[in-house]
Amino acid sequence: MSGFRHVVMFRWQPEATAEQREAAISALGRLKEEVADLGRLSVGLDAGLAEGNADVVVVGDFPNSEAYLAYQSDPRHTKVVTEYLRPIIAERVALQYEL
Repeated sequence: MSGFRHVVMFRWQPEATAEQREAAISALGRLKEEVADLGRLSVGLDAGLAEGNADVVVVGDFPNSEAYLAYQSDPRHTKVVTEYLRPIIAERVALQYEL
């Protein structure tokens, strides 16, 4: 397997409303379709089986690091981050690696 993977995990702020969380997840779901030209995204919610886990994970698989960098700066991605995620995220952890 070859390619480039981006993994990011979030924890919501305690005061984030259910509506805000749902809107963020919906926006991420739409983003999966919108950026299919750059790579493949998977979005998952924590199953709640272990205490202390993140609330949401996004895994992006791209053909190469250049495609990831194009995704990172793409207006479709930055809009979701700015409008839906940043206002309600308490913590974010991310990493990228070659497959």
